Amino acid sequence: MNRNLIVLMICAILCLTPTLMSGCDTGGGGGGGCSKLCDIKRAGHTVSINCQNGGSREATADAKGCVTIPADCGCDSSILDPLASASTGQLTADWYAQGNDMYHDTGEPDSYGDSGWTGTAGQDGGGWLLYGPYWGTNVSVGNHLAGWSLMIDNIWADNAQQVYLDVLDLTTNTILGAANVTRDEWENEYDYETFGVPFTVTSDMISHQLQFRCLWYGQATVTVGACGVAEIH
Repeated sequence: MNRNLIVLMICAILCLTPTLMSGCDTGGGGGGGCSKLCDIKRAGHTVSINCQNGGSREATADAKGCVTIPADCGCDSSILDPLASASTGQLTADWYAQGNDMYHDTGEPDSYGDSGWTGTAGQDGGGWLLYGPYWGTNVSVGNHLAGWSLMIDNIWADNAQQVYLDVLDLTTNTILGAANVTRDEWENEYDYETFGVPFTVTSDMISHQLQFRCLWYGQATVTVGACGVAEIH
């Protein structure tokens, strides 16, 4: 895949309007769910489900912003989402995995000679597949969403955790946001999909250096193409 298309894909997913970003998969979710509602803005956030048959439930969205509606809650249930009216701005910054600002403790450049970095199962040991860029400029106070474009070779083998994503304030050695991604969170094999982690920048963090990291567990072959950041308004 062309490296420009990877970044455009991240921008398209992180920067779409709430209406376009919402989606419903009625093919049945994991754990006995009857539908899955997705909006990347709510990635990692806890939301309330207004059950069709009365009452409410709390659920935490995964790294793609998806929440599975439990079958016993009713398939026409709705999500009471505090971020429903929020929108994301254009990408504040983006970095290719093979760029000079990004670093790796395992893996190698992807076999397509493109911008990605690949950890190959059975060949490479697990470790930091991507970290960097020690970002400390143009960081605005407020809520942000970091996104990584990730590709996997097999979505059927199991539901084990494949990568861990986080945003690290290197200046204070503080994790600002994190998510584990399991194999079944990918919709397709050998296709880049974007996963997000929300984080907040306060006024005392303006000059801090930030890292956007991807830890690979070495179980499936995973390629990270790029990462980027967008503001949430």
